[in-house]
Amino acid sequence: MTAVIDEKISPRINNHVAPCAPRLGEACDPGEDIMTRLTTLLRADPERVVIRPFMPADDAEPFIVEGHSRAQRIADRVLSLETPDLHEEFGRMVEPLTDRHRDLKAVLMRRFHQVNGVVIDPNAVDTEQALLIGAYFSEEYSFEAAALFNPSVVLHPDQAGLPEGAIRFVLSLRAVGEGHVSSVTFRTGTWLTDGTVLVDPSSSLAISPRTENIPGGAPDDPGIRLICDQSQDLSEIVIYPITPSQRHGIEDLRLVRFVDEEGNATYLGTYTAFGADVRQELLRTTDFSTFEMSALRGDAAANKGMALFPRKIDGRFAMLGRQDHENIWFLTSPDLYNWE
Repeated sequence: MTAVIDEKISPRINNHVAPCAPRLGEACDPGEDIMTRLTTLLRADPERVVIRPFMPADDAEPFIVEGHSRAQRIADRVLSLETPDLHEEFGRMVEPLTDRHRDLKAVLMRRFHQVNGVVIDPNAVDTEQALLIGAYFSEEYSFEAAALFNPSVVLHPDQAGLPEGAIRFVLSLRAVGEGHVSSVTFRTGTWLTDGTVLVDPSSSLAISPRTENIPGGAPDDPGIRLICDQSQDLSEIVIYPITPSQRHGIEDLRLVRFVDEEGNATYLGTYTAFGADVRQELLRTTDFSTFEMSALRGDAAANKGMALFPRKIDGRFAMLGRQDHENIWFLTSPDLYNWE
């Protein structure tokens, strides 16, 4: 499925009713189109950027300094700057980013605390030094630099204030950015009773989530929680690769609004994590503000293309999946995270 919206070209999508839409059991003229097509395209916007962690590679021979990593040398250079030079470097590196990012100083300070005492020797520093070190261990990343495609659509958790019969939806998209690395981004919109689809304009900003580990599939493979409560619009959330298993991309999120036997709804989505190997992982959220990402286990999860059904079938979780590069398989499991 290809993404079909471009709010920059036209914020309104006109629905074209197909000339042939047969009822079940009726034949259709093969020369006629049975698809309902939307006319506007959603295009990637390379000007949309997010600040994400950056870790400088260690040197190779002959530039290795034993016991003194490249990361440590970078921090030491910042700490050695005289006050006028520190002000100048801070203005050159940090201030130009202010207009493109909300709460920039909070993001850079959080990054400083992530590396201080973990990647570099712990230092008690003043605010400007900490922010500059945080900036040197961050990068501004264009997450839609190359492409935007492969959407999935679910009902928005907030259906208040709509015209009668209309629904609000969440659209997830695969965004291919610099280095051909894929992330997940979102849009929201409304589907009216006459078939018109309206997509809300995307924000010009993108936020950097706070992260924390959660119990995962194995002791050495924890899941991760993303906290995105500083976003003011769902389009500001970008789920970019964070863990080693995702470092080459997070691909093709397939969202469903999963309803359990008690009627409780949770948004679940399988996606392909591309690291040293390819595997399936699961995203979970109830509010599109906090997300949990954990690996799926079992032989059936070591592949691409798993798609969860929105409810249990005969008491078991159910998936469609690609296993042998030729067929679509129907898979069931009593455990959401284990697929043999």
